[in-house]
Amino acid sequence: MPASIHVFPGDTMGFLWAIYTFFLHPILVLLFWVFIAYVIVSWLLAFGILNQSNPNARAIVRFLDRICEPLCRPVRKVIPPIGGLDLSVLVVVLAIRFVDLWLLPTVIASIAGAPGL
Repeated sequence: MPASIHVFPGDTMGFLWAIYTFFLHPILVLLFWVFIAYVIVSWLLAFGILNQSNPNARAIVRFLDRICEPLCRPVRKVIPPIGGLDLSVLVVVLAIRFVDLWLLPTVIASIAGAPGL
């Protein structure tokens, strides 16, 4: 990613890269880390290290559930948990990384008419 982007009038490529670099990419990276925290907290709950009777822990779990569950629920309809292992989180995290690192840059390059990345 470029360190600085200069957007000129009529510069579609610069504008789209600016949107990606300063808006979409940080949101997707933050969402990726929220899912990592969701997995870690679920493991801590499963092994009894984190107790949900603690109000702070309950607030963290609820916050992560409200962000992650709406994205995992449609995937769970297609891929149900296998033997207690929920693969929907893995699928969503892989999809986030795919969209962030390959799909969006490719779409931006094709819209702007660039020959490639």
